Amino acid sequence: MRESGRYRIVEREILDKLIAELELSNSDLADRQTSLRLGKILSASLIATGSMNQQDGSWLVSLRFIDTETTSIRSSVSKIIPSSSPEEVAESLGELIEEKLRKEFPLQGKIVALADDTMTINIGARSGVKKGMTFEVLDDDEIPITEATIQKTGKKKSVALTEQQSPDLEDGMRVRELLDE
Repeated sequence: MRESGRYRIVEREILDKLIAELELSNSDLADRQTSLRLGKILSASLIATGSMNQQDGSWLVSLRFIDTETTSIRSSVSKIIPSSSPEEVAESLGELIEEKLRKEFPLQGKIVALADDTMTINIGARSGVKKGMTFEVLDDDEIPITEATIQKTGKKKSVALTEQQSPDLEDGMRVRELLDE
């Protein structure tokens, strides 16, 4: 997940150190609201919580993704991973989480420049944009106008080639990652 560039992962160890630094009492540590406030401090928009239980050489994984601002459960995933190898379980779990989060939270940005059949959007490799990804351009009513394929990525911006030149395209229009179904 880290390698995708799309996610910033904060490990539990860091949360534990932050809790120690803040010198929170034992009763505060058990409070779900405290964990969510820590997520805000770390600029996390989601906190994953859940369990992993081993059963007969397989792992039952159950995760919930909680919004740090609203404290609501934004998504969840549950799956049996048929392996006892820690490496295979970790890889499978990472793929499962990434697939779920990509569907629930596609990358989004805005057009910042237009030239002929190319556009520059305000998100790049730092957000997880890669060459070959496809984005749809949305009008004010969230209706797709055209698609664009990423040709080049920088840290904070990307250049995309539009599927068809459209006179309706304007700077400031939203773009959203188009996922393979």
